[in-house]
Amino acid sequence: MPSNQSVSDIADFYGVYSYKDPLIFWMVENHDSWGQRDFRVKHDPFVKAYIKRLDEELFTQPPIFKPDIFTDKSLEQEWTNEKWRYLLTKIFDKARVHRFCVVRLYEHAPYWRVFYEKQITEMEYDDENNPIGCTVEWSRNLPYTGNFINFKEKITFFKREMLLNLDEGKNYGLFIPFGLPDDEDELGEADLDDKWSLAINIQYALLDIVNNSAKSSGFYWLMYGDGISPTARQNLLNAFDMTGSSRAIGAKETALKDMKAMFPAKPEFTIMALQELISHFAMACRLPIDYFKSDLPGGLISPSGEAEQQQDIRINKKKRAVFGKFSEYIIDLVFMRWGIIVDEVEPDLLETEDEVIETAIDDNTQKQDNEINGKEMEVVNE
Repeated sequence: MPSNQSVSDIADFYGVYSYKDPLIFWMVENHDSWGQRDFRVKHDPFVKAYIKRLDEELFTQPPIFKPDIFTDKSLEQEWTNEKWRYLLTKIFDKARVHRFCVVRLYEHAPYWRVFYEKQITEMEYDDENNPIGCTVEWSRNLPYTGNFINFKEKITFFKREMLLNLDEGKNYGLFIPFGLPDDEDELGEADLDDKWSLAINIQYALLDIVNNSAKSSGFYWLMYGDGISPTARQNLLNAFDMTGSSRAIGAKETALKDMKAMFPAKPEFTIMALQELISHFAMACRLPIDYFKSDLPGGLISPSGEAEQQQDIRINKKKRAVFGKFSEYIIDLVFMRWGIIVDEVEPDLLETEDEVIETAIDDNTQKQDNEINGKEMEVVNE
């Protein structure tokens, strides 16, 4: 302890809230910055749940391929060894946040890399303004020395029509956009575009709650006596400025009639506002609100029975919608890696009882339609 610091000085420090939320302190609010998008996905619990947790849940089991590629047990082992679960999760993460990504497969470890705006230094286009290749640069840190090793690679984008004309001298990669862009000058859809401002507002509401609960955010109201002089008033303020939790203050009644601690009268207002913001964020994400919150004061209780099943159906519906925007690219990656042509791919999700029944009804309806169409064709042929 410094010689000029007393025990009471240390005691007065306790209760001071010194932590600064990096999302607010560094003003991480610019959606056009890839660095700020990355930072928010890492540090914002609501955005992270929507992006990373949703993608991780999609690949707790390998996707279902038709025809099934995992009948070959050696391929199944390669899928595990090459960490394709993490490859697909990272593809979804980066493309949803940054509109697109580029995947490069390798014959040896690390087997794959996923590049995005951070590493892509040049993009090449054909005469119709379609992306056909890019140049990427990235670094590896040497922890002991603090030095970096820099890498650079030129990638040609793989297209299905190239199947019979692949050039062994080129480094092929796959360009994967997220959905269809809204504007011609964009390469994909931004999944966080309509949710960005809501995420920021949630962070400020949380900050207000913390300011009013995690630390003493109030102040003291000094009621002066009618006869207090300017000098006495200043002396009183000086004395009060040195008063902490371990000290007391004394003053004549004519100088100081009353002293009250002032705190927010209704801090629950911010909690209600936070719940409303989370509700709007969940609506924008097309997910049930309990996907993001459960036990906040005054919030929703954990659902059970039919309500829980309906929430699971909504979550699965969202997962299928996200997966559907990547399915053709997963098929391309399987061909690039193993030379296998796959017709369909879908996520392996744990279906609820209602979803199983609905799927059975749809399959039966399709079967009946096929039978009817077959009979109609027979009549036409006759």
